[in-house]
Amino acid sequence: LAARDRVILTATARNIRTNKEEPLSACVEEFLWEAGKTAAQTTIGAEAIRDKLIADHPLQPFNSANFVGERASFDRNNFEIARALLEPSSDTARFHADVPAPLTQLEPLNLDLHGLIRTLKNPWTAWLDSLNVTLPREGEDPVSLDREPVEAPTGLNRWQIQAQVLDAVMENERKFLEERLAADRLIPYGELGSAMARDSVQQALAMAQFAEKEAGGPFHPHRLVYRDAHQQIAGTIKLNGDGNLNVVIVPADLKVGAQHRLFAWVHATFAAACGLKADTLIVSRKGTSIETARMPPITASLAKTKLHELLELFKEAQVHPLPFSPKTSAAIFAATEVGADEVAAANKAWEEAFLGSPGDGQSGSARLSWRGQDPFAEGTLGEWCRIAELVFRPMNDWFAKTVEIVGDESTDG
Repeated sequence: LAARDRVILTATARNIRTNKEEPLSACVEEFLWEAGKTAAQTTIGAEAIRDKLIADHPLQPFNSANFVGERASFDRNNFEIARALLEPSSDTARFHADVPAPLTQLEPLNLDLHGLIRTLKNPWTAWLDSLNVTLPREGEDPVSLDREPVEAPTGLNRWQIQAQVLDAVMENERKFLEERLAADRLIPYGELGSAMARDSVQQALAMAQFAEKEAGGPFHPHRLVYRDAHQQIAGTIKLNGDGNLNVVIVPADLKVGAQHRLFAWVHATFAAACGLKADTLIVSRKGTSIETARMPPITASLAKTKLHELLELFKEAQVHPLPFSPKTSAAIFAATEVGADEVAAANKAWEEAFLGSPGDGQSGSARLSWRGQDPFAEGTLGEWCRIAELVFRPMNDWFAKTVEIVGDESTDG
């Protein structure tokens, strides 16, 4: 079957996310060169014919280039969008100025414990999700998602690897561990991935083995459900064989990140609210050493009160930017405790530190949610202080009751 009059091939040669030019597929590129060589006598002539054969159309129908020239589009709707995009815009305009919907209008959701913790760690992403707004990935590489990782795990990537390894160990699902890490794009496939992830995996396994030794044996997952709030929340906790020890492993230093302490405290609060009367064993990393802390159980009445308050915060996070984030709120709470300037402490945690970790205000969700307004203005600072007190007061009181600390085991195996 051959073309008699003409051949029309369509191909996408622009990144669908960034609109940057990308190379044509190999089959289309080969077809163009063969067509050029067939119609030309020289290589230079073939290249010129190849270029003439390509009609480069904008990727999006509302691109302004579609409405100029001999082949201008007559689509009125896309024309209005194109004209609006050409108008001057201001990055200082507030992203969302509507009055938040009353909380009573939200339908109850069946929530997972990890979903609650994830929202508390980054409530602004939860709000944007409720508006069906998806933030683009950071970075300028349009094909980064198509590449395998080729660098040794560090920072967030190492934490993600170790967290997944720990979950697999605590759930007794160690088979095909490296393959699962590669499938989640945390390491490359094959021997390269095994070599790159060896140190991170060994550190996580050492933490899990040490936790098993401290707990007196392997862990047993227990699925708990709390139904006494306006919405149901379910989660899995790991208990020792006797059922009197709730084991939480955090592959990070608890004293460095407020979000890690929040993770452990919410787990313990949820377990106690569900009626579990057990100590909590927190296994964390401190440098190259393993540190364990044994905490007393939280009373059921206190746990229920705090869990209800956390669920209210989750609810608020769906309707407006919640004035809370672990790092900034912890700084505000610490400043309040010593009578220091809360605004100065908040701005220090919010802004990017020189040669330090990014501030809370550097994330895409923060820049969009708080665009065009001062997050610590007089009317908002009071809410920051209120929620910081609500979360960090009981959390710090609980950590102050640590009854046992061991920190002499190395994660290097």
